[in-house]
Amino acid sequence: MLAVKLHRQKKPWLGRGSYLIPIASWETGRIQIRNWIKILNQSGKRAASRFSKPVKFITLVKIPDSHPIALYSDWIESKLRRKYQMGFEFKPLHEESSELKKKLREWSDFDLDLPGPDLESPELILGETLPQSCIKWTKDIHLLYQKNKKSP
Repeated sequence: MLAVKLHRQKKPWLGRGSYLIPIASWETGRIQIRNWIKILNQSGKRAASRFSKPVKFITLVKIPDSHPIALYSDWIESKLRRKYQMGFEFKPLHEESSELKKKLREWSDFDLDLPGPDLESPELILGETLPQSCIKWTKDIHLLYQKNKKSP
């Protein structure tokens, strides 16, 4: 399974508890990434943000089937779990794969042209540190927007 990590420093942190965006296809994934960038970069609403500075980098990773993950359909739910110290339920990816595929299909069926962070924002939380060998690439976030401007 592919997932994206949004981060502000060049090297991503992929340790236990790290948040990633699950990607089913790049077309719907790109929209989910933009939605997450809006959430993380909300100006004047830093309480909702996990970062004190804007997101600058994007990293694509491949998560092994045996890697433990927790999957949430809404960023508010996982934030509340962390705040009230309710444990995340980590399962190996292969055990979550049928549920994950179902949820990713549901998320891709949304009217993704709707503006703002009111859409469900799926996230995947790592149960263990992801090895550096799982990183496919890291790029400046501005390249995501430049590429789309050139597309017809």
